[in-house]
Amino acid sequence: MLLEGEDDHRFWDRRVSQGCELVIGDGKQNVEGAVRRLDTRRFSGALGIVDADFDRLQGRALPSPNLLATDAHDLECVLLRSPALDGVLAEYGDRAKIRRFEATQGGTVRDALLARGLIFGRLRWLALRRGWNLPLRRVGSRAFHWSQNLGGGSGRTLCRCRNGRSAG
Repeated sequence: MLLEGEDDHRFWDRRVSQGCELVIGDGKQNVEGAVRRLDTRRFSGALGIVDADFDRLQGRALPSPNLLATDAHDLECVLLRSPALDGVLAEYGDRAKIRRFEATQGGTVRDALLARGLIFGRLRWLALRRGWNLPLRRVGSRAFHWSQNLGGGSGRTLCRCRNGRSAG
């Protein structure tokens, strides 16, 4: 099984049979290229698993029947949408804090995480479509904060912070 990276390896290592060798391809393009080369040699028994990323939105099909893409954008999104999050919250979360959080947010922890993540996903999609150099990985989400809408409504706006100030 060919995988994109270390995180994928850690996830799949406990979920596949002992006879399955996991190989880290160091990126989606490498995994896709390796599987295509194996296909041309009629190699049997190899499977590549890659993140879907924005492929579905771009109308991009996988280049081989021996490649599978995640159901969601990436493995982290798949896990966020799965019952695994409930298990983590039940085991490690403080029930009272979770109830308070959900009461103040008007939804579940999952809903709040998805809503916040969706903003960054949309921003990344827009950057990809427009050809913007958006260094989200380097800057990280901590460089952003939530602020009240300027219109005084209950909506919130995502603002980029520079030197402790809002760039909103």
